[in-house]
Amino acid sequence: VGISEAPARPMIYGESVNSIVTAIDQWFGPALIGLEHDSIEEAWARIDRVEGNVCAKAAVDIAMHDLIAKVAGQPLWRLIGGYSNEVEVCHGIFKLGPPEEIAAEAKEAVNRYGFRWLKLKAGVDPERDTRLVAAVRKAVGDGVHITIDCNHGYASHVAEKILPAWRDYGVDWIEEPSPGQDVHGRARVAAVAGIPLMLDESAQTPAAVFQEMQRGVCSVLSIKPARSGISQSRKLLTLCELGGLRPVIGSQGDSEVGAFAAAQLGAAQRSIANTCAEVSFFLEMKESIVVERPLLRDGKLILPERPGIGVVIDEDVVARCRMR
Repeated sequence: VGISEAPARPMIYGESVNSIVTAIDQWFGPALIGLEHDSIEEAWARIDRVEGNVCAKAAVDIAMHDLIAKVAGQPLWRLIGGYSNEVEVCHGIFKLGPPEEIAAEAKEAVNRYGFRWLKLKAGVDPERDTRLVAAVRKAVGDGVHITIDCNHGYASHVAEKILPAWRDYGVDWIEEPSPGQDVHGRARVAAVAGIPLMLDESAQTPAAVFQEMQRGVCSVLSIKPARSGISQSRKLLTLCELGGLRPVIGSQGDSEVGAFAAAQLGAAQRSIANTCAEVSFFLEMKESIVVERPLLRDGKLILPERPGIGVVIDEDVVARCRMR
């Protein structure tokens, strides 16, 4: 049995729990009946006949890769690159609270898990966001990388004004500072910011990433296996290598299931294993649905030798949490 998860994020991808279940039950499941477990390209040819449903499709792809690796008796990372069994974690703090509180939480996470990368949320109030960056830098010191996700929150003219001030705090990159459709505004922001910009929702497919590469504005790409599967994510990685973009595994609000799957891809590929992966969201969850949580050690997620993506589901917890 291949295992994966499909996060429902209706405000971003237009998918809900019910729509994902319906897509699997009525479209993708029937389309794949009788197909060999390792026929990945044929599977995509069949499910791509339906538009959208990116997380539902990605879940099918990841489950098939999990099954392929289980049949082979190997952890997935060995079959799709084999570079390493670990990834450097970029820990996200997704709150928009007072800067002092977030700085204290950042320092605690660094001290407890040894994280060397942090991701902060901004894009609401420029004054507050600048105080946030300053407070976190002071709390964690100069040895920790800081990245900022603005979630398209600033108008481009606001981003042009505020982002240059963050250079003093050693910010590694800024994710989606202005509305994604404002490609000209994003170019103006990049020209004055003096900090690399990251693409996320603005470029989700290989075609969209190729277009952004031609514009030459952004230099970092968020790759999320939960929306592009293992197959499409590997295509995005190839584009990054060809176009000089820095790839980073992005967070989808994943449970341990998604964290294991994303880390398998990240560890397997040299280009990601040498940067960071946002795979620690499961630390925010109240309950674990897996028997063994991912191992975090010295700021890294260490993958087990278990075949597949490394997940054993706790069926009792799933039964208790089931919605239907």
